[in-house]
Amino acid sequence: MGLIREHGGQAEYIPTREDCGRFMAEIARPGDRIVIMGARDDTLSLFAKELLARLD
Repeated sequence: MGLIREHGGQAEYIPTREDCGRFMAEIARPGDRIVIMGARDDTLSLFAKELLARLD
């Protein structure tokens, strides 16, 4: 994450998917867009649905 900060960016390391979903739900504001992406993970659509439910 040092290189990201050195170039003016911001990064967070969140070790678990559950904690990541919780974090995104906490910081999301009206008008934000959250993109869930991955390769070869058939459970990402379920994760996205769970996150959307948290946001409602």
